Amino acid sequence: ALGEPTVDQHVSSQKPFGFRTNFEDYKKRRFEGAVQLYARGEIGWVDSSLIKVNPEWVPLWKVLVSRAYGAGEGFPHQILGSPIIAEPNSCCTETYIVCRTFKTEVEAQNFEGYLKTRFFRFLVSLRKVTMMVPRDVFNFVPDLSMDEAWDDAKLYKRYGITDDEAAYIESMIKEMA
Repeated sequence: ALGEPTVDQHVSSQKPFGFRTNFEDYKKRRFEGAVQLYARGEIGWVDSSLIKVNPEWVPLWKVLVSRAYGAGEGFPHQILGSPIIAEPNSCCTETYIVCRTFKTEVEAQNFEGYLKTRFFRFLVSLRKVTMMVPRDVFNFVPDLSMDEAWDDAKLYKRYGITDDEAAYIESMIKEMA
């Protein structure tokens, strides 16, 4: 209603850096010229020459989430996996998607906080119909400035969410630590 751009414009494709989930050509220890790799719940190191997709994202701060999340629980539900702030000189396999990239750690932390709000995840829940998390599930989520921290109270006020509407959101979306 406010004509704001949406977060989906920043979200990566299924394979943010071109690596499949079963990619195993990485080392457990850091080596000269290596890039940190987030892969299936562990961290490894990969030669930078192997990164053929979005290499311009490697030197940036990134906020990652699991490409699939479905705890099978009733409501309230978490909707998305817990975000990971990936520092510069990092990449990931398709186990994760990149939600946004940033030049500063503070912006990445503010986005992580925004993603954890019930408001953000409620808007995702309106589009997410399977355990998969494709970029289009973020197309109802406003792309706000990450120069400031966001919480549910600020978001409810910004968007005129009534007490009844806030109560409904909070009955559907559980708090994320």
